[in-house]
Amino acid sequence: MDGIPSVNTAATPVRTDFALSSFYPSQPTTVSPQSQLDNLLAVARDPASGPVRQAQALADADAITGGRAQTNAALQTSGPLPTLQLVAANDVGKGKQVTKLGADAWAERRNGISTQLQTESNLQRAGAPEYSKDLANSATKMRHGASSFPAGTYQSASSTRYVKAGTAVPNPLQIDTISATNSLNTVRKLDTNIAKNNSRIAELEHNNQKLDREIRSLWPIDVRRVAKEAVVAKNTIEIKALEGQNLLMGVQRSKAINDARLQSSKDDNGKMFQAVANNADKNKTPVIFINGVNTDKYRSSMQAMEVSQLLGVPVNHVVNVSSMDKLVSGGAKVGTDNVLWKSTDPNVTDQRVQQLLTGNGEAAATTANAILDQLKSTTGRVKVVGYSQGAAIGAEALRKVNDILTYQNVSSADRAKMLGRVDFVGIGPGAAKRHISQAYQPLSGGARVREVKELQAVKYKTISDQNDPIAKLLNVSNPDGSRTSGTDLGRARAAIGQLTNGKGILPHLSYFKGYEATDPGSIYNPIVAKAIHQWYAGGGRENEIVSGINNGK
Repeated sequence: MDGIPSVNTAATPVRTDFALSSFYPSQPTTVSPQSQLDNLLAVARDPASGPVRQAQALADADAITGGRAQTNAALQTSGPLPTLQLVAANDVGKGKQVTKLGADAWAERRNGISTQLQTESNLQRAGAPEYSKDLANSATKMRHGASSFPAGTYQSASSTRYVKAGTAVPNPLQIDTISATNSLNTVRKLDTNIAKNNSRIAELEHNNQKLDREIRSLWPIDVRRVAKEAVVAKNTIEIKALEGQNLLMGVQRSKAINDARLQSSKDDNGKMFQAVANNADKNKTPVIFINGVNTDKYRSSMQAMEVSQLLGVPVNHVVNVSSMDKLVSGGAKVGTDNVLWKSTDPNVTDQRVQQLLTGNGEAAATTANAILDQLKSTTGRVKVVGYSQGAAIGAEALRKVNDILTYQNVSSADRAKMLGRVDFVGIGPGAAKRHISQAYQPLSGGARVREVKELQAVKYKTISDQNDPIAKLLNVSNPDGSRTSGTDLGRARAAIGQLTNGKGILPHLSYFKGYEATDPGSIYNPIVAKAIHQWYAGGGRENEIVSGINNGK
């Protein structure tokens, strides 16, 4: 695959990443990179590997070549330097925070919500006519009732770049490189084929009903009965096959709609904007916010402005554009399809899921920059909000922050002190407290998960709806007291069952009032606002479980 630089593996061995090498202060771990790195890069280069194996291979290659956040110049004393850099450090010194604001983009984003809803309505028309009608009504309300969203400014913002996004292979969770037009054509073609199958199914069922009546009129020993029963059996087999085709095409249809939704947002991936609601105090330190998976730039902007209005402070918003389809297809394969990554340790599998969730390296790098800016240019608390997958990306960003501070020769004690100033809340989170300070380490004798003591200083809390299938799927909030060390398969299966229901995702949308206007069926839970205020003030529980209004059924 183009875009992956060659790696000279004949040089001296390189250390594992800083987050892990701290466990071996007197005798750094060394690996012989030749065979392992070559194998990992081969997997990473091959699109046929699938997004999850590419993400896993990149994570392992990253560890072997020196870590998430730095070049290998500081690690090698002789020989050519490996050139693979997934995310490379760019030390810019200890200057004040540099923020560049562009033109107000809120009007464009707010109006874009209406256009996006109408587009989705058109795409859903044949497959889900009632939902299409609801979306069209939402689009009309948005055009004529934009006041339902908080007023303010929403401007592009770029922070000092301590971390340079340099992903060697494309984000494994990014949307397919097809245009919205192709997505629309795909939906129309699938609608035509599904309709054709439905027509044939109706014809076969009508034929079977007729044959059943004829069979009941014949004696059991009549040879004509046997022949008619054989036709019924043949028709039934064909019906089942057509229904199976429809199911598969329905999945493909949903994927095409998802691609069309995210297509217009892909150029904003990893960029940072500043949302300032009219009631916000512009002099306060901004809250850093990362949105979740399967979110177009319009809905993500809506969330950032809502957080700004809720807390009365500016919000530096990192746009995360990741595909839910890639996440689902990749997650289904974690730990099952390649011996390189199989493990009997549930914590290792748990970390593999996290690696997939944090696959958006561009968004994680931007978030790391924003956190570092505030840690270096302010003395107060640094507030970070991660919604859904955004919580997992925020956790990865904090690991990058620790790596960069290590690269800049900040002592372990001082790193812990700085990271202890971070107040991080996961809302409907894709990450638990365990995920922030745990680091995956590939070893020849088997993979391990180790704790990074500096990252244990981060103050992390979660807010989860008791009916939220995402928190259950990832075993994050544990309202039933289940174990927190890794993925709980029983709860995961139950959550997946809930997500197969068309309304099953609705509790996951209950954290933002704006979803009531954009996603029919969503019911905002006002208890969430109280919990977020408590977190911002430094209070609240470590894992806040709010009573659910929408049960997702």
